[in-house]
Amino acid sequence: KRKLRFKVVSSDGGHFGYYQLDLARQECSTEMPLFDVRSGRCVRFCNLGYWADFAQSRCKRCPDLCVSCVSGQKCLSCRRPTIEMDYLLDPETGRCTAKLRPFR
Repeated sequence: KRKLRFKVVSSDGGHFGYYQLDLARQECSTEMPLFDVRSGRCVRFCNLGYWADFAQSRCKRCPDLCVSCVSGQKCLSCRRPTIEMDYLLDPETGRCTAKLRPFR
């Protein structure tokens, strides 16, 4: 459940009000325990580029430069190299870094 709070101000700035919305979605089943934000439905496994946060029952995006990960801090693989950049995985930290390729 999430609370969305916002302030609405009249166009002349003379009046305002505060509002709150309580947002919630149905819980996922034990067979399909993870909510996939992209598809808007419950799934068994997360797509590539997302990791399964079972504590919050949802798929979350991997960190930047990661292709696959097991958490928001630990990558398993990085982006594929491009003509300009290499992407390197540090096995100790589980982080991907970008490195400019030398000009040839």
